Amino acid sequence: AGNAYIAGKTSAGHAFVLKLSADGSTIQYNVTLAGSGADAATAVSVDSAGNAFVAGQTTSPDFPVTAGAFQQHLKGTQNCFLVRLDPAGNILSGTYFGGSGSDSLSSIAVDSAGNIDLAGSTSSLDLPTTPGTMQPSAIVPPWNNSSPAGFVAQFAPDGISLKWASYV
Repeated sequence: AGNAYIAGKTSAGHAFVLKLSADGSTIQYNVTLAGSGADAATAVSVDSAGNAFVAGQTTSPDFPVTAGAFQQHLKGTQNCFLVRLDPAGNILSGTYFGGSGSDSLSSIAVDSAGNIDLAGSTSSLDLPTTPGTMQPSAIVPPWNNSSPAGFVAQFAPDGISLKWASYV
C-alpha cells in the first residue's frame, strides 16, 4: 500500500516499529516492544496482507511472546525475536529464536508464499536447527575458536512456527 515502516531502538532501550502513511504525513501506529532488558528491532518486512514482521534481539526474559510460540523463553544472554503485527499494529504473534549464547538478527524477508526468512549471527552452539539443512550442527571454524558465526531460518506465515533453520 506504499506505507513506510521504521524499526529501531527507543532512547529507553526498547524495540519499536512505526508505520507511516503512503504520503508520509501521518503516523498510523507506533508500537513499542519491550521487556525488562535491552531490546532492539533491527529489521522489518511486510507481507501482501499488510502484516509487519519485526525482528531483532533482546536480553529481556519477559519480552512479549505469545501462546504457541516456537520458543517461549529467553535461552541465552541475548536471543533474536520475531513479532507479527496486523495492519493496525496489534501484536498477532511473537517468539524468541536462539540458543544459550548470544544471537543477533541482521535481516528479514517475506517470500511470495508468506514465509519469513531470517539471517543473523550467533555464538550459540545449541541454536535450534532442523535436520536435512545445509549445516544443522555448529561447526566452529579454526580461525574462530569460540562461535559458529551465522544462521539462516525460515518461519511459517504465522510467525511462530519454525519451518527450518541452519548454521552458515
